[in-house]
Amino acid sequence: MKRFLLCAALALAAAPGPVRAAPSLDDLLKKTLDAYGGSGALTRARIVQQRGQVASTMRAGAAGQILRIFERPRRLRVEVAHPGEPPEVRVLDGGQGWRDGVEVSGTVRHLAMVLQSVRLDLPFVLAQNRARLADGGTVKRDGKKVRSVTMSLDGGVTLQVDIDPATGRILRSVGRAGADIGQPMEFVTTYDDFRQVGEIVVPFREGNYAQGQKTGETVLESVEILRAAPAGAFRP
Repeated sequence: MKRFLLCAALALAAAPGPVRAAPSLDDLLKKTLDAYGGSGALTRARIVQQRGQVASTMRAGAAGQILRIFERPRRLRVEVAHPGEPPEVRVLDGGQGWRDGVEVSGTVRHLAMVLQSVRLDLPFVLAQNRARLADGGTVKRDGKKVRSVTMSLDGGVTLQVDIDPATGRILRSVGRAGADIGQPMEFVTTYDDFRQVGEIVVPFREGNYAQGQKTGETVLESVEILRAAPAGAFRP
């Protein structure tokens, strides 16, 4: 009898426990909003200015300086200045876009800026576009389990994000655009070094990839929540 009881106890100990169900997409989005400061704080942070350095794999020498100004919805100004070169200026104002003063509306360059503006507004934009989200379930990225969620945007643009279910933080995004005009492009961004800025949380380090190749790294030095954007920020 004692031997029987011992075997039974060992069998129970070895039996797998109940499998914990993955959180619903709505629960995950709520956790993600909270991880970045909450819905109210993100709503108030509608204009953000960032300054930092960008190191490009395409260039040798010192890193360039980057300025990004974002205003919801889909307004963006990016200035990148490398030593000894004139700055590169990208401007997005809704349906219009410019690169170095030349209009690029409707092109892949315009769609790339649309994707960047959406990336800078994560995770708020996910919550605001719940009906456009597709749950890809749990997947493994570099040995880590993440939840994959894809959002469809206008113009054939999609943005896939990988969310850490333990923290709610977005660790990676994959933007795809241009397939409908015969110029498919894929832009991957990884996120790290999350810091508190006022009421919200911001990733201060980004890894940048295009068409499967690493193009550089962006490291922020300062982030400000503005009451109003600088005059003319979203004009070429």
